[in-house]
Amino acid sequence: MKITQPKIASLDPSWTVFRGASVLAHPLGKARAADDQTPRGGRHAVRLYDGLTDLMGQVDGADWRDRFGFCPLPAASYHLTLADLVNDGNLGKLPEADRAHFGGERVAQGSEYPAGLVEIVERSGILSVPIPRVRFTVRAVEILNRSALAATLDFVDDETGVLSAFIEARDDLAVRLHHRFGVQMQPYKPHISLGYFANPEAADAAVEAVARLNLKAEALFDGRAFQFDGPDVFVFADMATFWPHRA
Repeated sequence: MKITQPKIASLDPSWTVFRGASVLAHPLGKARAADDQTPRGGRHAVRLYDGLTDLMGQVDGADWRDRFGFCPLPAASYHLTLADLVNDGNLGKLPEADRAHFGGERVAQGSEYPAGLVEIVERSGILSVPIPRVRFTVRAVEILNRSALAATLDFVDDETGVLSAFIEARDDLAVRLHHRFGVQMQPYKPHISLGYFANPEAADAAVEAVARLNLKAEALFDGRAFQFDGPDVFVFADMATFWPHRA
């Protein structure tokens, strides 16, 4: 099957080098054990990851690979992105002097990105927003952009005002990011990526199978709310390999 998805190296699956930095919510995947209940009556994100792992375990991996060119991400890589920063996809927009910080193999150290990047993230205030007070529900398991399989999420409410504070901080970060690095941040659509399709036509062929999978997701999650821990800057080497940033 023809692979046009730049993040997929092969249908084994294996992943191409795709480096970058993003603001993510803790935890990633099965990063730590957690109590089932959180203080505001939701369930901890670890329970969401457990559910998504169980859901993807019901997928016939060989069948989806052969028919749809589908490459599932490892459960340990599941994460909620709060803000994309810089990556190999928008590297060309950076000033030449900054681009040099993004080369080589230092991504494995989690410290290769310029101090200016972390500085604007900190000044935006997004790392100080009490994300654990925001609740999310699973909207659907669906195909995004004819490319990725994802669990899309909805915000439950904003009774504490935290959601408004998060959006304001994210908007501030977007302005700073564009001014400093020339990078345009996309509108926010919370989701957890579960895997990628080899090409858009293969993703189109998977629509009915994904719709059936979504029916299972609706029964599994049944409107339950989930809460994440605080945000932090993470770097990544590909779509399956992430580290907390270390300055």
